[in-house]
Amino acid sequence: MEEVRCPDAVQQVVVRLYDERSGQAAALLRKANALFEQSEFQAAVPLYESCYRVLTSCYDSPAEGEVLFQLGLCYASLNNFSAAFNHLVGAYVVKRSTKDKSEIAVLQYIVNMLLQQGLLSRATSWLSQCVLAQQRWEDNVGAGKTMLTLAETLFKLGSFKEAFELAVQSEQVLRSMGENDAADAAASMATQTCHVLRSNAATLVAVALAASAPVTSSAAGASTAEHQDVEVEPSAAEKQK
Repeated sequence: MEEVRCPDAVQQVVVRLYDERSGQAAALLRKANALFEQSEFQAAVPLYESCYRVLTSCYDSPAEGEVLFQLGLCYASLNNFSAAFNHLVGAYVVKRSTKDKSEIAVLQYIVNMLLQQGLLSRATSWLSQCVLAQQRWEDNVGAGKTMLTLAETLFKLGSFKEAFELAVQSEQVLRSMGENDAADAAASMATQTCHVLRSNAATLVAVALAASAPVTSSAAGASTAEHQDVEVEPSAAEKQK
């Protein structure tokens, strides 16, 4: 007959297994981190991956997010952009779900990587996520500076109206926090964007006016004179006369 375990005994097994797996994961993480510090990224990757498998095989742990983040950094250092991006996004998801403030650092790394790759459109959505995270954690200075970066990125993409609105908002936030240098940079961005918007508006008005302008009398006169100068050949009957 199969032995029936009481709830207390089951709990003891779970605790022992948890401790064993926790110790195993910690040992793998220490070795991987040591290799990472020595810039041995290729060698660190399998250890981080083993650590992650151990962590996810038995229990949910906030350390999962940190391991994924380290894997993302390794792959970024190895110039494997796709793998780096996927692991960093995974790290963000874990840290966001566990209410870990370091989600901000992960988002900033994702943004920097996308900007360095020239993927401006993709970067804008992650910049927006970063602003929201900073606001959640009441990092108003960080949120104001990220707004400015988002405004600059939108300006490069030609989204001048959105860039102007964000630059103004960034200046207000930074000024209220006493970050005057950063606020001045945001004000300069807003002024530059405003000039572009006005220039674009003036160009559109000029084009519209030119398209709707009536034919001038001088132009009509020139057209008439042009017709008057044309010599008409006499008909055969006229020649016989």
